[in-house]
Amino acid sequence: MAIRLRHALGVTLMILTTHAGAATISGTVTYLDRSALPPDATLEITVEDVSLADAPAKIVGRLVRMPAGQVPIAFEVPYDASAIVPHHRYSLRARVTVHGQLRFISTTHTPVLTMGGSTAGVAVQLQRVNAAAAGAQQPGAPPRPDRTLVNTYWKLVQLRGAPVTVAPNQREPHLILQMQGNRVVGSGGCNRLTGSYTLNGDFVGFGGVAATRMACPGGMEQEGAFLRALGEVKSWRVRGDELALLDDANAAILQFVAVDLR
Repeated sequence: MAIRLRHALGVTLMILTTHAGAATISGTVTYLDRSALPPDATLEITVEDVSLADAPAKIVGRLVRMPAGQVPIAFEVPYDASAIVPHHRYSLRARVTVHGQLRFISTTHTPVLTMGGSTAGVAVQLQRVNAAAAGAQQPGAPPRPDRTLVNTYWKLVQLRGAPVTVAPNQREPHLILQMQGNRVVGSGGCNRLTGSYTLNGDFVGFGGVAATRMACPGGMEQEGAFLRALGEVKSWRVRGDELALLDDANAAILQFVAVDLR
């Protein structure tokens, strides 16, 4: 697998390429806002394997277009056809950033390749990310890319302002908001968590979050507080590798850091 840069008509394309079975997925990216993208906007589109329930999605193809252009934006994302598993689920995800700050993102599952998913004429609709939710860059600070809320492994580090501890021989509390089916999975430390989420701009809400019924020697009180706090979440904010989930008073009740799993 390699990264290839292609320059044409003032547009730089960074393409994640494979040589075994090169193929492409084509379509268009749009959004409903009546605003134009600035000339320094960047469009990133990824093809992701979203089959695993408790792990970040695996990227099997990527296209980065600089500048992004104006909607509707036609695209062709390369992927390695020989790496596709017929019974796995694959999704297309897109985002637009400006100076590293997230501006638009796809928030619904866009199936491709398998299980009825297409490889041509794929329509991806983006949703504007509220500036407060995306996290404003501090004056004078160098721009840094923000993680996406969905399909990222978020490790819980603070709960209502108190540091989170990991009990011996237990998992770290974490969440993954999967694009597939708007499902949320993770761990409270002792028990596995599953449920659903609703995302609309800077609003996010969790519903039906349930835990398995194991009893552990430590961390049960913290896990219970984690579950209760999820029920109070009303909005989100990402700044670089940090995620804050906020209540209706805009107070951060849960704070996470992104973790890259190997």
